[in-house]
Amino acid sequence: MAGDTNSSSSANPSLLPATSSRCLTHDYKVTNFSLLVGIGQVVASSTFSAGGCDWSIRFFPDGDNETPEEAASFTAVYLCLVAGPAGTRVRYKFTLLDDRGRRVSTKTGKRRRRKKGKETAADLTRTSTSTYPYVGAMWGTNRFFDRSVLEELLRDSNDSFTIRCAVAVIRTRTEDDVVIEVPESVLRHDLARMLRDGDGADVTFIVGNRFFRAHRYVLAARSMVFKAQLFGAMTKEAQQQRGVDGARCIIKVDDMDPAAFAGLLHYIYTDSLADDCTAGRVVVAQHLLVAADRYGLDRLRVLCEARLCGWIDVQSVATTLALAERHQCAKLREACLRFLSWPDMLRAAVKTEGFGHLIASYPSVASDILDKVVSARVDDH
Repeated sequence: MAGDTNSSSSANPSLLPATSSRCLTHDYKVTNFSLLVGIGQVVASSTFSAGGCDWSIRFFPDGDNETPEEAASFTAVYLCLVAGPAGTRVRYKFTLLDDRGRRVSTKTGKRRRRKKGKETAADLTRTSTSTYPYVGAMWGTNRFFDRSVLEELLRDSNDSFTIRCAVAVIRTRTEDDVVIEVPESVLRHDLARMLRDGDGADVTFIVGNRFFRAHRYVLAARSMVFKAQLFGAMTKEAQQQRGVDGARCIIKVDDMDPAAFAGLLHYIYTDSLADDCTAGRVVVAQHLLVAADRYGLDRLRVLCEARLCGWIDVQSVATTLALAERHQCAKLREACLRFLSWPDMLRAAVKTEGFGHLIASYPSVASDILDKVVSARVDDH
């Protein structure tokens, strides 16, 4: 069989001057060369990696069809970029080895003593730099070996030889093995501490019997509703309440649960929900969803909806479904209806106070629940 019977790569730690990756050599063994001559085909090595790119050696036993006539008697060999960024720059060098690993002169065919070790980066310093403009581009030589010289060589080399390619990808730095661990961002922790400590706070909210200090620019950056409330055009009386012209900024928030407002501020400063391991977590999450809707925080609304979907139980399903109806939370509504489609769950939920309020406020929900129950029974049968 002709082709690649032994393909291997090894890296040399030597670095090119200036900026480059490590030098890597890849050996591509070509067997039964005489069978490849005269068919006009190209043979390729297995893909190998160097400098963060994938490469392949492409060998033309009959020469490259696009080469000048004076190069027609030569074999051609190219280094092809299989995968990697456009504009990759490399230095490379091709060497031919006989079946005993000895280098062969491209001019005379004479064999030289086997060189100890692989090629190093120093061997490539005199080669020119080639730029690969796109994946699939190839650089190499159309005068690798005169076929007559090569055929003479192969008579006592078992009709096989090895093409060695030394590759160094040019980089913009001198080290390619330095790993710098970037620490996790602590921004949300810093902002949470700023909210907790109240440093630089310039606005105070009164919610129920609790006071919350915050920072107007942070609130305005996160919520268009807060931006309009804190920096929009307002009446003179509202401006005084807001703290314009040095007056103290105190804002009273009506119809808001204090725990929900605390959760709202926590989200605004940290982009995350507060710890849910508290008593009455379902009610707090319901109120927080309402607050998210009120202040135009769509992501917070979705986070609350997701949490409530996982916390549905007999005692909360009715109030949660009413909330979903009121704020048009389609997925939360579907989760509640699916829960109620179980007859045992429905019988228990009907006895809760919230269920009566649900049906009184949203009569159409009753038919939706019935449809779910019927559909579930049909599926069971």
